[in-house]
Amino acid sequence: RNVALKQNTTQSSTYRNWGSENAVNGIFGTVDGSDEVQSSECSRTNDGRWINGYWRLSFSEPMNIIAADIYNRRNPSRKNCCEQNLIGFTFAVHDGNYKRLYSYTDPSYDPLDIYHVPFDQSHSSSIIKQAMKVQIKKTSYSSSLNLCEVVIYGDSHCQPGKFGRECERDCNCVDDQEACFVATGGCPSGCASGYIGEDCWTPCNIGCYGFECSERCSDHCRGLGNPCDPKNGACINGCSPGYQPPLCKEVCHKGTYGVDCAQSCSEHCAGPDKTCNRFDGRCDHGCDVGFAPPFCDKVKATNHNVCSFGTYGPACERKCSSHCSGPNNNCDPTDGRCEEGCDVGYQPPLCNKVCSFGTYGPSCERKCNSHCSGPNNNCNPIDGRCEQGCDAGYQPPLCDAICSFGTYGPSCERKCSSHCSGPNNNCNPIDGRCEQGCDAGYQPPLCDAICSFGTYGPSCERKCSSHCSGPNNNCNPFDGKCEHGCDVGYQPPFCDQICSFGTYGPSCERKCSSHCSGPNNNCDPFDGRCERGCDAGYQPPLCDAAIHSKEYEVGYPIDEATGGNSRPYGPLKDCRIRGWFGNKCQYKCHCASQRYCDATTGACPNECETGWFGFACQYVSATFTTADSKNLWSLRDRDHNTCQRVYTGEDQILIKLKEIFPVTWLRIVGENAEHISKIQISINAQSVSCRKAKVNFKTVDFVCSDSGRTKEMILSNLGFTKVCEIYISKGKSAGLSAWKEPNLSYWGVTLPHFARPGEEPRGKNVLVSRKTSLMMKDERQV
Repeated sequence: RNVALKQNTTQSSTYRNWGSENAVNGIFGTVDGSDEVQSSECSRTNDGRWINGYWRLSFSEPMNIIAADIYNRRNPSRKNCCEQNLIGFTFAVHDGNYKRLYSYTDPSYDPLDIYHVPFDQSHSSSIIKQAMKVQIKKTSYSSSLNLCEVVIYGDSHCQPGKFGRECERDCNCVDDQEACFVATGGCPSGCASGYIGEDCWTPCNIGCYGFECSERCSDHCRGLGNPCDPKNGACINGCSPGYQPPLCKEVCHKGTYGVDCAQSCSEHCAGPDKTCNRFDGRCDHGCDVGFAPPFCDKVKATNHNVCSFGTYGPACERKCSSHCSGPNNNCDPTDGRCEEGCDVGYQPPLCNKVCSFGTYGPSCERKCNSHCSGPNNNCNPIDGRCEQGCDAGYQPPLCDAICSFGTYGPSCERKCSSHCSGPNNNCNPIDGRCEQGCDAGYQPPLCDAICSFGTYGPSCERKCSSHCSGPNNNCNPFDGKCEHGCDVGYQPPFCDQICSFGTYGPSCERKCSSHCSGPNNNCDPFDGRCERGCDAGYQPPLCDAAIHSKEYEVGYPIDEATGGNSRPYGPLKDCRIRGWFGNKCQYKCHCASQRYCDATTGACPNECETGWFGFACQYVSATFTTADSKNLWSLRDRDHNTCQRVYTGEDQILIKLKEIFPVTWLRIVGENAEHISKIQISINAQSVSCRKAKVNFKTVDFVCSDSGRTKEMILSNLGFTKVCEIYISKGKSAGLSAWKEPNLSYWGVTLPHFARPGEEPRGKNVLVSRKTSLMMKDERQV
């Protein structure tokens, strides 16, 4: 069913009355008498002019979609007017949270009337589930986007027993009265006998049949691989001689023989039951008087009785072959032909030669199996045994049957690994591959080796956490537990989660100090630093050592004049606790080689600690990429003249920090502060509220609520603005600390020499509000 029909649509712009809804109105862009497409039949955007045209569709509820067709605009009388505008388009599908589920870019060089979007070529499944939004975007700036119809096939309500785009396919379910999944054909009750797969439309492999293809076709089904009906096991090509249909598992009834037991023994076979050989119809007990062997279906000639039994020739001077069948090895007295055939292993007519290569049995009437190893597939001329063994996948002695469950290889001499998944640990009979995968801890294809370093689980498909301790981040190959413990900051057994509140260090074995300030006495999960400071009387960074006199307390730095504790707003020179700064010694220096920083500004005498930069080493390094992993290097080159435009199709910037970090504010520099201020921010996949201040016409500061455990951030709602640089800090923004109201706009902000930590000093202390003029002279108020 076309689930796009009459759905809600939008587009980047609209040319006249060529609205976006025309692309889902069920009219496919027919051409009128003037070779023109009517505006009511197609959608169209304005020409580009530096804007990528796009068309969007929103489903009213989540959809499972399986295919899409896009109908191009055609104008026969105006060649190259419009149809080429769709070349190179992109087609993207998103869920309700704007997470991209699928993306496709058209590779064609010439325009097509209909574009078929190939879901099954670049997606792990041919079904895209829980789709809520679809976007089609052109790639050139100068042309308009023309769509005459967008058809998306997905979930529909078919009558019981049907599924598919137009409900044209039959369900194959165990319960033939139930409705299968309309998008996939899958069945709640499982697939009917003879079928497997997500859509229950994949027939069993040759040689198998029944529910979940778990039963073997009879070895006596005729044809390569013993093919049978995948539903009921009936042999498709009939039975080998001696076995009766349909399953070819039972021998012929008395009185019948041959292929499918379709022939009757001669009524002149000797014996009480008139039976014959069930394979070839020979009368094993001889013939009634007057009838000739071996089939007893002809009257016996009497003019051959010139020679005595066992001789032939003009003077009866020759002996019949000792391998002639029948009493006394008798043969035709004229030419020596063995009238009742030859013994097993000898070939007619004289039965004096062993069967030629590739044949065996009575009168050499049977052929050696094509899976006998060796030249010409030769076998024992008497019983057909393949004396040089069987090809891989076939079992001796006749090599006419596939290896039994649990064996594989030449002559089925090898055993499948006991770690193959599935019933009986079965594997491919030819090469031993475990076709249903491996048990946990063993790697494909043979499941005979434990997972290589760094992997675990069924078929070794999972990766050990990169935070497992020990060489190669190795873990238990069966359950993924990190046997050598976890890296600093991660908790066992899988080392995939950061330490819970109140713990830190290798495998989270250490407890944060009970004197850490803040809820739950929480600390940095890696080094145990109390990020919100210490209780009174304890010194940072770990808050595990008491300060025995007031002069050592955090918040009382040294007074330059007296050498004692300073008074509020007193002149500062140094803090008692080295490596900290601020009017209360509350901020940590980030200088190289553990050097001290300026007690007021945090500025370092030489270089910053690795991963930090800025006047006061207040900004932390990070990587910036688009949603499709394109590296936005220009956002961290500290050059405000190299900017990056992030288009709508890539409407996100991903920021990844090298370690867990307590982000408190961001500065974003772009081409337009009005546009920058509309950017939305999420931290660790959670939306957060932010206060904003415009520093100048290109720069905006954001102060966002943060848990203190930021690992990654996402900037969205970028529109078409250019972003030139992004700074990240855990200090304070001078522009935002003076006012508490959110979303105030400030223009012409310049920063004082004694700015708060985290802000770069650049001039006089002046802030001018858009609404009121305000001059601030006291530097410590900023």
